[in-house]
Amino acid sequence: MNIRYIIWFISGLPLSATLRALDWPLLNCTQKNLPCSVQINKCSDEGWILPRPEAPVGPYWSPDSEQYVVGVRDDGRGDLVPVVNVSWSLRENNAISAVRGTEVHIHEETNNQLICIRYIFHSIIKQNSFIMNNWTHWTFSSDRVAVEPRHTYLVSVYNLPKPDVGNYRIEKIITVPGCDDRRIQEARVCVENGSLWDPKLTLNVSVKEDLMNLTVDFVTSEFSEEYRIFIQNTDRLLSIGRGNRTWLNVTFQLDVGLLPSCEILVVIQPFFIRCNRNCSCHEKIINSCLYSKRPPTFSRTLMIKVSVGLIGLSGLLAYLLKRTFHAVSENPPSPALIEEPECTEVEKRGKVLIIYSRDHPLYTHIVLKLCAFFMARCGTEVSAVSS
Repeated sequence: MNIRYIIWFISGLPLSATLRALDWPLLNCTQKNLPCSVQINKCSDEGWILPRPEAPVGPYWSPDSEQYVVGVRDDGRGDLVPVVNVSWSLRENNAISAVRGTEVHIHEETNNQLICIRYIFHSIIKQNSFIMNNWTHWTFSSDRVAVEPRHTYLVSVYNLPKPDVGNYRIEKIITVPGCDDRRIQEARVCVENGSLWDPKLTLNVSVKEDLMNLTVDFVTSEFSEEYRIFIQNTDRLLSIGRGNRTWLNVTFQLDVGLLPSCEILVVIQPFFIRCNRNCSCHEKIINSCLYSKRPPTFSRTLMIKVSVGLIGLSGLLAYLLKRTFHAVSENPPSPALIEEPECTEVEKRGKVLIIYSRDHPLYTHIVLKLCAFFMARCGTEVSAVSS
C-alpha cells in the first residue's frame, strides 16, 4: 500500500489529548528566603491534612492571571504547544506560618484526566517577613501544562496542608480557544491543522466562443497531501495530490451557457494531518459575465418564479374569459333580434395584448405557449409585443 494512504488513514484516527507537564526547562519555585521544590503527579494527601482551625486559608488569584490565561511555549523538542498560564499569591492571615506549600490541579473535563503540580516549601514563612516583603515575593505561577485547542479545563489551587473538613481552594474554568486565535496559531497542533496556511488562491479565465477555461492556482502546505477543488452548484470536482510540489494548478472547462449564474464560487478543501476531512476550506468568487459576450443568465430560482408567475397570470385570464362566455350563454339574444338579421351585429372575438421582455429565451417560449392556449381554447385574438 502506498505510504501516503497509510498516513491519511492514521491521520483520520482520533488523537489523544493527554495532559502533560513540560519538563524543560526544569521547574524552579524557589524564591527569596523561601527554598522550594516541585513534585508532579505525586500529590498524595498523606501527612498534608490539619484540623480546619489550624489549616491555612486558600490563596487568591493574581491580577495578571486574568490577562495571560492561554499561550504557547517550547516543549523542549523544538515544538510550540498551547499551555494554560495561571498565577496566585499567598493570603496574609494568622495562619500564614502554617503554609508548607501550595498545589495546583488541572482537570480536563472531557476525558476526566487530571494533572497535579505541588510546590513544597522547605522553610517556615514568618508573618513579619511576609509583611516586610509586601507580598511581592510570595507569588507562584504555572505555565507548564500542555493543553488542547477547544478543550475546557478546571484549574484549582490549594494551600498545604489542607483542612480535614471542607476546603479553602480557589478555582476557575478555562476554555482554550480554537486555532484561529492568534495566541495559539503557531502551536504545532494548530499548524498541523492549517492555521498558518495561506494558499494565495488565484483564478485565471480565458473564453473562446461559449467555452470558458478556468485555471485555479494555489500554494500547498507540507501538512496536507491531498486537495479537493470544486466549483459550487456544478458537477465539476477534482482531487489532486501534492507530491513534492509547493504550487498546484488545475484547469476546468465550462460551458458559459450552462452556468447557473454569473458568480462562480471556487472552493479548495485541504486534508490536514489532524482535522483530515473537517478542515476549513478556502474559497474565492469570480464573475464569469465579465469574460463573456453573452448576456447574463438568470438563476434557476428566478426562472422558476417567473414561470410560476406567468402560469398564474394565464390561469387568471382563462378563468375571467370562461366566466364571460358562461354569462353570455345563460343570456341568449331575444327572438326579436334573431328575426331581424339586418340589425344583428357580428359577434366580435376577444382580444388580448401581451407585452413581455426578451431578456431570456425562456420568456419567449412561455409567452408563445400562452398565446397558443388563448387562441385554441378561448377563441381569443392575441397580440404579443416584446420590449
